[in-house]
Amino acid sequence: MLDQVAQIFVVAGSIAVIFTLIAVFIQLRRNNQISTSSAYQSLTSTFNQFIMSITQDDRLLELYTRGRHHPEKLTQDEKERFFFLCAQMYGFHENLYILRQTKSLPKEFYEGWRMDLMKNLQQAGFLLYWQEQGDEYATGFRKYVNELLEPKTEKKKVTKPDNNTPSKSTQKHSAKRK
Repeated sequence: MLDQVAQIFVVAGSIAVIFTLIAVFIQLRRNNQISTSSAYQSLTSTFNQFIMSITQDDRLLELYTRGRHHPEKLTQDEKERFFFLCAQMYGFHENLYILRQTKSLPKEFYEGWRMDLMKNLQQAGFLLYWQEQGDEYATGFRKYVNELLEPKTEKKKVTKPDNNTPSKSTQKHSAKRK
C-alpha cells in the first residue's frame, strides 16, 4: 500500500515538473518577444529622432541632402559633418543587422530596412562614406554591406538535354558521315 502511495506521489511530482517546465518555457518565450519588441522600438525611436533633428534644421537638412547626392561639392568641414551623419545612419543599420543575425528581429521587420540600406548605398555620399569609413564596422556587417554593393549577376540556368536530342558532338559526327 505504501509503495502504491509512493508511486502516485512520484507520478504526481513528475507531472508537476513537466507542467513547471512548460510554464517556464512559455514565460521565457514571452520575455524574448518583449525584449525583441523593446529593442526594435528603441532603435526605430532613435532613428526617428535622428531624422527629426535633420529635418528641423534647414542648414543641416541642406548639408545632408547635398552630401547624399553631391559629396564632391562639400568643403572638408562639411564632409566631416556629413560623415558624422552617415555614421549614425550606418550605426542604425548595423544594429538592425545584429538584431536580425541573432534572430531577435523577424525577417519581415528587417526587409524594409534592408531595402532602405540598398537605396542609401546607391547615393554617392553614402557610398563615399562606406568606401572611406566602412572598415570601422563589425566584420559581419561589413561583409553584408559589401555583398549588397556587388553587382548581381544572373545565374545561367543549366538544362539537361533530353535523351532524344542529339548533342552537338553527335550532330557534328553525323554531318561528317553524310
